[in-house]
Order: sequence, then C-alpha cells, then structure tokens
Amino acid sequence: MEEVKKLTATQLKMYAKRLDAIRADLQSENTTTILRALEKLKEYGNASIITELVDLLLRNSNEEVHTELRKLFFSIRDKEAVLPIIENAKRKEAEKHRSFLISCLWESGLNVEPHFETLLDLALAGDYLTVLEVYTNMDSMSFPGEERLELAIVKLQGFLSKPSKDKEKDALLHSMMQSLQEMLLG
Repeated sequence: MEEVKKLTATQLKMYAKRLDAIRADLQSENTTTILRALEKLKEYGNASIITELVDLLLRNSNEEVHTELRKLFFSIRDKEAVLPIIENAKRKEAEKHRSFLISCLWESGLNVEPHFETLLDLALAGDYLTVLEVYTNMDSMSFPGEERLELAIVKLQGFLSKPSKDKEKDALLHSMMQSLQEMLLG
C-alpha cells in the first residue's frame, strides 16, 4: 500500500467506490474473494483500511489469507498507517498478533519515533516477542529527545524492580534500558 497521490474529485469518488468494494469483499467468507480483495489493496489500499485488515487477521484462520496479509502488511509504505497499526496493536483481542503488527512498522521502514512512549507501554504489557519487536523498532529510530529517554528509563527501572515470572522478557527489557541509556549518553 502506497501513499495516495493527489486526485481530482472524480478520481477520489472512483477510488472511494473501489475501496468500499474491497472492504465488502474482505468481509466475505469465501477465501478466493478475500484473496482477490487483498490483491486489489496493493493498488487501491491506504491507511484507512488497516483496522479491517486486522479484523480479517483475527477472524480468518486460513493460512493462505494470513500469508497474503503478512505480505501486505510488510509492504506498507504509507506513513499514515503507523497510528492505525499501533492503535490496533493495543487492542486486547489483537494481543496474539501484537508482535507481528509491531514488526510491520520496522519491516516497512515506517517512522515510529512519535509513538515512542506507546511502544514502550506495549513492550511492558506484552510478551517476549512483543518486547523484541519494540526493541527492534527503538533500536532503529532516531534520538527521541533527552526528556523522553529519561522518562522511558525510569519507567523501565520501575517495571524491572518488581519480581516477574518471565526472566527472558526481563532480560530483554534490561537490554533495552541499557540501549536507551547509551543513546542518552550519546
């Protein structure tokens, strides 16, 4: 999914109609119809359809559909998709796909720096794989600012000061904290 180029009013109406038809096809129970809709999204998709794609990921168990969804998510180039992906990753029902959704941000090369704190919160609330994907995103982002880094480090210290059952997650969070400290020191 690429960023939408400037269109005339007529082109916008046609584009909206195509996107509405794709949305309807994504609701189908027919795998072939869904796969055709996913293929059309490569040309007509934009950030406005992210929630429908996550809903499809949650309700459809077909492996071919999941494979095409993964390909589509990893090819997102629309910078407007960052917020809807993060908002969907926060959804309780999307918990088992959270690490995948966060990995899409890095795989697609999207800028997550404005969402630094939200990603940290997702890491703290998530499992080991979620922490790993958040850490990967943080490791590749530009300097988020001294104050934001200091607050993140304090938050991580507070979290790590409490006993946890997941030692692997804690070790990765500790590594994340060290990386943020190194970033802070320059």
